[in-house]
Amino acid sequence: MTRTVTFVRLEDTRFGGAENFLRRLTAALDQYDISHNTLHAGAPKWLPSWIKTLWLNYQARATKGQRFYFALSRIDSADIYRAGDGVHRVFMRRVGKRFYSNPMHAIACWLERRCFMRAQTIIANSQMVKQEIIDTYHIADDKVTVIYNGIEPQVRDRFADRQAICQEFNLDMSVPIVLFVGSGWQRKGGDIFLQLLAQVNAPFQALMVGKDKHLARYKKLARQLELTDQATFVGQRQDIMQFYAAADILLFPPRYEPFSNVVLEALSQHCVVLTSDTNGAAEILPTEQIIPLAQPENILPQLQQLLSDEALRKHCQQDNYAIVARYTMARCADQTLAVIESTMR
Repeated sequence: MTRTVTFVRLEDTRFGGAENFLRRLTAALDQYDISHNTLHAGAPKWLPSWIKTLWLNYQARATKGQRFYFALSRIDSADIYRAGDGVHRVFMRRVGKRFYSNPMHAIACWLERRCFMRAQTIIANSQMVKQEIIDTYHIADDKVTVIYNGIEPQVRDRFADRQAICQEFNLDMSVPIVLFVGSGWQRKGGDIFLQLLAQVNAPFQALMVGKDKHLARYKKLARQLELTDQATFVGQRQDIMQFYAAADILLFPPRYEPFSNVVLEALSQHCVVLTSDTNGAAEILPTEQIIPLAQPENILPQLQQLLSDEALRKHCQQDNYAIVARYTMARCADQTLAVIESTMR
């Protein structure tokens, strides 16, 4: 491979799942001595996201030339588009968004149609997203390749991490910790998380890590559900792996997630992961750990048993940790490289 791969992404942030994926992928490609660079929007940060999205699309098209674009954001000049953000039309339907509520919705749908139609190859990060692309935009099946996300597990001292977290938030070391991680809690199911815990009849402590502009609404819901003494709102943290290592269960019921990296991160730290069937990452989990979003209360017997039975919980933690070995960043990079090479020919 002699050409340089240009990765296109709207912004470079510290917390975004796509940005973390890109950092992991480019680090892996460095080991193969593959030349690559990154194109981010040159728009002022104070502009609204819909203008920055249009700016990036214009910027990418204007500077395309002979460049080979691997896009992680919706642009209409991509050679390969990785649909890590899923299908925006499906997202809108799942969370009840309307076009008139934000110009971004119309722009995202307009761009994603052009992106799916014009890209030579599309990478979906789950079978769920692949089927959504095919069903929504009538894209040929053989144009869409599924490559699951990857991770390089960090070896941590789980006892020390649990001790530190329990000390910081005044938690009991002997009581199971149920974790929620994410920002934008309407889509991530923050309310469902609290409503499920309110129905549990077993000892637990809950940590909600991340941010939401309507945080007061969720704190009010926790009070109404009488979870004030059990649920702690942590805010956004950079030491997120410490929370995974300290926790027993990740309860993550998003309304729409193409394939959430938090699932792999939690698995890598021996968490038992319960997530919804509207998360593409559910495809790698045992069926008994999948929350049917149409009836999330169906997961309660499994959650109750995990919280009540320490032996079962530890057995499931080991089984869940074993899953990560099949989803390494090296595997993801190898499969992605194969797609890049075949598309470049």
